[in-house]
Amino acid sequence: MDCKSFDIYASSYIDDYLTPEEKQVFEQHLDECPNCKLEYENFKLMINSVNEIEEIPLPKDFSMELGKKLRQEAPLKKKFASFRWKLVGCIAAGLLITVISGAMLSNLSFNMKSTEAPRAADAAMDSYGGIVNNEMATALDIGNDGMRQAKEEAMNFAMEDQEAEFSPAEPTLTEDTTMQTSRKIIQRGRITVEVENFDDMHQEVLNLVEASNGFVQHSEIYYYFQNREKPEESLKNANMELRVPSNDFTRIFESIKALGVVMEENTSGEDITESYMDIDNQVKNLKIQEERLRDILQKADRVEDLLQIENELNRIRTQINYLTTTLRGYDGLVSMATIDLNIRQVKDEGLSLLSLNDDLWSRAKNNFIHSINNIMKMLENGFVGLFGMLPPLMILAVIGGPIGYFGYKKWKRKR
Repeated sequence: MDCKSFDIYASSYIDDYLTPEEKQVFEQHLDECPNCKLEYENFKLMINSVNEIEEIPLPKDFSMELGKKLRQEAPLKKKFASFRWKLVGCIAAGLLITVISGAMLSNLSFNMKSTEAPRAADAAMDSYGGIVNNEMATALDIGNDGMRQAKEEAMNFAMEDQEAEFSPAEPTLTEDTTMQTSRKIIQRGRITVEVENFDDMHQEVLNLVEASNGFVQHSEIYYYFQNREKPEESLKNANMELRVPSNDFTRIFESIKALGVVMEENTSGEDITESYMDIDNQVKNLKIQEERLRDILQKADRVEDLLQIENELNRIRTQINYLTTTLRGYDGLVSMATIDLNIRQVKDEGLSLLSLNDDLWSRAKNNFIHSINNIMKMLENGFVGLFGMLPPLMILAVIGGPIGYFGYKKWKRKR
């Protein structure tokens, strides 16, 4: 037993509701804990004091008078409470209807324009696809056995070709060598260089990229320190994204490192051979299906069959174009490596430090004006925000006003 359960056992101990084991544990705790023992003595003294108070008999007509007053107060309270909740419900319902109506009217034109066209297009496509599929399925199941047989042959041929392509044959030494030399690797490098002569470094990088038949995909040059009175002390920074042939990636990367002081460098290579081969195999299988469907299209003589085959050809051709574009993108990333170059100009060690008094007053004045402008913007934003909060505050006042008034009246009547 601990002090937290003292209040639970104290009253039961005094009323003799505890078992002998519980009494023993409680008495042992009282002997060990002086605080609980003192609280128990005070509790016992309070009970004895209450028991010594004489009972005062109630008046003879107490029950009748109490019932009479309760009967008089009950209808009034019930009527008042009903009226109060009806009033609050009416106000809340009116505000809710107003807000919902405004939102519906403001979004009505946008919803009509944005939903009617896609729904109509979806419904038309679903209806057209369902009619064509149902009619084509019926035609194929009932009357065109030659079409069904040709389609099954096309699917079987594609599956056999795929199984043969992915069959676990033992690779020879020539195949292993081919796989190693034809792996698809996307090379990327990042380097940060500090130089004293920015213009010379920038021009050397451009010459290296141009000589390797590469190109600059992105270039950004800016001053991160500018001294208008002494332009020769201004410092530049450049972020460049270079695309160079993968075969010359290592040579160009090392040449750039030799042009300045390297502060950070990182190279990485991402192997996409498996993804590339998977997509390439999908393109081959789709082309086989396309050839078979074109053969079937020449043999078809029903309009329903022609429509279904043309739809399937369009779907396959779209998928082939998408996958082919993905492969071309992979080829571009593999053939041309990417170098993220950051050129940072630093001061020459022979340069002298700037004087603290140079342009001190103009900089202080500009900072002072900037602070005043920030304060004005803050006041403007606060004024605009206050007006933006007026509608919800008015709604809260309309709803909370009557509720607060009725609550105050009820509290005052109780007092």
